[in-house]
Amino acid sequence: MKFIFKIILIIIPFILTLLDVSFFSQFSIFGATILSIYSLLLIYSFLGEFANFLILATSSIFFFSIFSSIPVWLIFISFFIIPSVIFYLRKNFFPDLSILFVFSIFLLSNFIFQFLLLAYSGEWNNQGLLALAYFVFLNSFFGILIFLFAKNILKKYKRNEVKF
Repeated sequence: MKFIFKIILIIIPFILTLLDVSFFSQFSIFGATILSIYSLLLIYSFLGEFANFLILATSSIFFFSIFSSIPVWLIFISFFIIPSVIFYLRKNFFPDLSILFVFSIFLLSNFIFQFLLLAYSGEWNNQGLLALAYFVFLNSFFGILIFLFAKNILKKYKRNEVKF
């Protein structure tokens, strides 16, 4: 069972990366698109275990660097370092998660990701800054919805597990 779970942790980033670079990239709001793989990594850093997070982050970095035009250093910072810091903070300082804390972390991490991408591309015009704002709010809203959905599923799963 653990082997199948590890395979799933490799297949999901592949599917979500293809979804991000093909489907979600077609629907942009003022230049901002949804990065579902990034939201999944942030959510897993809140709710998951670090050993499984390493598999998920490594496969996400690998697939996203293959299929995306974003530089690998930016992918590594955004897909590994930021979620690892979130995982460390959650584990050591914030064991009980509040929605306000999670939403603020989503806002901050999405801002850092898009700001680094904006600095790399050098589009310091109104369109680039508007894309930064829309990216932060769009991905934070998408991430918090998926986080609440995942948290409810985990509560129901743990509740059913205790009944046996």
